[in-house]
Amino acid sequence: MMKKEVNNFLVRIISCFILNKTKRKLYRQKYLIDKRAKLTPISISGTNNKVILVKNGKEEILKNGQRLYGIKINVAGDNNIVKLIYPINFNNSIIDIHFTRNSYVEINSSPHIDGINISVNYGFNQKVIIGKGTTCCGLKIDAPSNSSCLIGNDCMFGEFVKCWSGDCHAITDKNTGELINADPEALHVGNHCWIGESTRLLKHTYLPDNTIVGACSVVTKPFGEENLIIAGNPAKIIKRNAVWHRNNQCAENYKNS
Repeated sequence: MMKKEVNNFLVRIISCFILNKTKRKLYRQKYLIDKRAKLTPISISGTNNKVILVKNGKEEILKNGQRLYGIKINVAGDNNIVKLIYPINFNNSIIDIHFTRNSYVEINSSPHIDGINISVNYGFNQKVIIGKGTTCCGLKIDAPSNSSCLIGNDCMFGEFVKCWSGDCHAITDKNTGELINADPEALHVGNHCWIGESTRLLKHTYLPDNTIVGACSVVTKPFGEENLIIAGNPAKIIKRNAVWHRNNQCAENYKNS
């Protein structure tokens, strides 16, 4: 039996002796190791590419073939950097960089990064940064050439959210041949934003701090006020002066009833 499976077995046995249901649940959440968090080798090829782990303020540069729990990393091209600032609880996640030069991907400490898929391909100077305490479940980020996706601290992404910081394919003027969709502005999500399930955030998106985006929305432009609720396709302002919290209102009401 693998070490992780032994750990999970012991945690479940010990938790049976915790009579308080809430405390038992919290104990299991804290100590169980997700079976999807496989130990996966990283792949590094090309010139001057780096995968950097930061633990307790100390940096470690990983070598090709070293293994990480819960995340698969492929880096090919030249002068690309991936920096992971632990502790991060990864599950079923991927960072894929290829045919790219001078790109930078950074993920800061988080209790829950589940199913993130970051694709940085075919270009130059892409940047993806995810702030401290941000959580997600099935987040897909595509950063084509010269584009950036910048996500702040303490954000919460629902399932199946997709971020495209560029178009991936060229659009030119029929008469002049001029490229008309180059160098998009960064896709920017501020601090403490809540992005609802199956939302699409496209290039030119700018969400100020404390924004709430309704499920299945499509955001295509910048918004200038904090504490907004926006929703729809294309997204528009639904309510102002809103503040969201991570605690579950229904659970709190049930506990206090």
